Amino acid sequence: MKNFIFFLSVVCIFASCKNEDNLDSQFEGKTIELSPKEVLALDKYDIDNPFRVEKLGQVYIFENKIDTERRYSVLYRDSNYAVHGVSQGQGPNEVANATKLRQINGKAVSFDSNYRCVWSIGYDSDSVFVKRYKEIKLQMRNPFPVDTNYVIGLTKDSYWAYLIDYNGDILSSIDFANDPELDKVPEESRWSIFLNSEIAVSPNNKNFVCGCIHAGYLAFGTIEGTSIKKTREYIYGSMKIAGKHDSGFLVHSQDNPYYFICAAASDKYAIMLYSGKTLKKDRMAVQDCNKILFYDWNGKPKCCINVTKPLSYVRFDQEENIIYGICREDDPELVIYDMNNILE
Repeated sequence: MKNFIFFLSVVCIFASCKNEDNLDSQFEGKTIELSPKEVLALDKYDIDNPFRVEKLGQVYIFENKIDTERRYSVLYRDSNYAVHGVSQGQGPNEVANATKLRQINGKAVSFDSNYRCVWSIGYDSDSVFVKRYKEIKLQMRNPFPVDTNYVIGLTKDSYWAYLIDYNGDILSSIDFANDPELDKVPEESRWSIFLNSEIAVSPNNKNFVCGCIHAGYLAFGTIEGTSIKKTREYIYGSMKIAGKHDSGFLVHSQDNPYYFICAAASDKYAIMLYSGKTLKKDRMAVQDCNKILFYDWNGKPKCCINVTKPLSYVRFDQEENIIYGICREDDPELVIYDMNNILE
């Protein structure tokens, strides 16, 4: 077992942390059951492997899992048809390691760490294409744009998240979660818990939220100029650690809960897709989430939506006041939930 070392002495059992916040009690009396407003079977449009989605007007842009000829799909809802395009490669109209479909100023973009650029995703009635939108001199995990000048993202280092410009200069950062259980984790490996986090920035670029996937750490913060500041955090549970690779990367146990699978944001709310499932019990369904948590930007829990169609990815359209996302429970579906009369 050269590349993998077990060390039971640092197993962090989340129930033992006395300073934990209790998610269920926070949302007691604030939980609502909700059925979809609309469900679209995506295989009808030859969209069979979607991973992320962004809505621009009445157009839904899908990032598909790595595919040689159909990296992106665009679904025209008003005309009820889809177009596909962009190959995986290094030639014209090809992307290399383009991930993390996002929006910047009404554009759909994707960050490509291999080409060190941000692609703008364009489309017409026949095809999907990309062109260089910005050069980017940095490599980050899970980058999220802040207007057109900065990015909040993750990297292998001693902080949770960074505000970085496109030249790769670090402008500001926030510390790891203040969990006493982290003292039991080797200092040189703590970064690996936080590297698997989901980030969202409010459309007005004033607030951000970070949530760990494999630990119950949730942080809220503000963005002011070239500075980010953590204003509130919750500790819902520590990561149960099974071992460590030679690289220092920690491996969670099979009975470790998955926490925040996806983050989204509006100008009023931070929105977290919450799992609570484990690999041991739920296997491949561990990222199929039935709970969507809404917080205001002060970190106050507002409501928990228990959805009948589980989502693996979520976004919020604040103009139409809808939740939309991808359900991969069986064949992939685009699921839309109406939040009118639910949120203020």
